[in-house]
Amino acid sequence: MFDKDCKYLLSTHEEGNVNLWEVNTGKLFALGVHAGVTTGALSGDGKLAVTGGNDKTVQVWDCAKEKRLHRLTGHQDKVNSVAVARDGRLALSGSEDKTARVWDLDTGKELHKLDAGFLVYGVAVSPDGKRGLVAGAEGNIVFYDLGTGKKLKSFVPEDKGAVMSVAFSPDGKTALSGSHNQKVRLWELP
Repeated sequence: MFDKDCKYLLSTHEEGNVNLWEVNTGKLFALGVHAGVTTGALSGDGKLAVTGGNDKTVQVWDCAKEKRLHRLTGHQDKVNSVAVARDGRLALSGSEDKTARVWDLDTGKELHKLDAGFLVYGVAVSPDGKRGLVAGAEGNIVFYDLGTGKKLKSFVPEDKGAVMSVAFSPDGKTALSGSHNQKVRLWELP
């Protein structure tokens, strides 16, 4: 995962290593270890990294200080996906516990628990940081207001293949989904 300017790259390893790379120089910043890490994301400015893992936690890393800031708990099963708002103020995590959670990255507090009702495989935060997408089993994609935790709209493709990833367009007006059945779809958002 790159930051918005492609200056930094976040990498994770099955042994739990969480690393940040400066793209132009190849310099390595060893942020720490998150046992069972499965996913990671960077804030838009590359100052914060967020990881999720088999240990049911979300961890927040200060990239400049190369240390963990928060270990966030609440999920009851593996965390499959994390996304960070460009401004680094909040993160969205998705889990096999059939929930997504909105986190305040300054305080480490959970802001909202979003009961998706399906195994969550992919999450995304809109460019303005106000809305989120949660996607997963049976082709479900749900569009949320992250400030209130309210569901805005649900999308279900006709063939219902598990949606593994979602992303917002740069203007936040459309979303792209990628499914296990090798189908990619473009969605118009309200």
